[in-house]
Amino acid sequence: MGKEADMNALRFLVIHRDPEHADRICFQLAGANHTVLAAPNLAEGAEALLIQRFDAALLDATWPPAEVAEFTAILRQVEQNQGLKRIPVVSVWPQGAPFTPSETESLAWDTRLEEPLDPVALTEAVTRLAQAVGRPGKSGPETSPANEHPVLEPEEFEEQVGGDHELMVEIINLFLEESTHQRAEMRRSLASGNYVQLSRLAHTIKGSLASLRATRARWRAQELEFAAGDQNGSLCHESLSALEQDLTALEPELLFLRQRVLA
Repeated sequence: MGKEADMNALRFLVIHRDPEHADRICFQLAGANHTVLAAPNLAEGAEALLIQRFDAALLDATWPPAEVAEFTAILRQVEQNQGLKRIPVVSVWPQGAPFTPSETESLAWDTRLEEPLDPVALTEAVTRLAQAVGRPGKSGPETSPANEHPVLEPEEFEEQVGGDHELMVEIINLFLEESTHQRAEMRRSLASGNYVQLSRLAHTIKGSLASLRATRARWRAQELEFAAGDQNGSLCHESLSALEQDLTALEPELLFLRQRVLA
């Protein structure tokens, strides 16, 4: 988004089935100086809650109630674990669709907006939320959840590949070969301000780290992916620096594991 947040700016998590609708909502929120992260489904939205702090979640009302309830439960647990104020959940409701107060209560929605969204009404609703909720501070690498995870989980990695040591070595070798190039590409992307490319690279290396069960660096890569998606330059610099430190710590552990499974 590239904007300096004012005192009334909020950080929104938008979860919508329809990419075009999601883009439209994000554009409207960004135009009102709010920071926005879009997730394509509730599972990725719940994952984002563990990485970044949000002031409100904006949900497409067509998600299955059970999935919304599960997402809301995760949201409330995050609030409790991190000592946050209550994060409102806003339902985006299809125009003319039936709606009853009991549905709001069962899904813990704080308010609803009807599509198509009117920019003025949306801004007013966001302002009310800002006044009611306030804005928590952002976390950086020093307070990141990544620090709570191990550099490598060898037993889980071995279990993940069904005890196939040859496959373990192949995955390790491929990662060691590609990661140096990926790190250089991420540095170049950040230096040139190419946040789209940086987000894509962070997403790619996140998948590789998940395959290795390199949990700490995997979380850090996700933080970088979200920061790049948000076009937050300072947070990208911090996250990339922290990721590179985690990757440096990971390499000797991978080399030791490779030596052990080859013995």
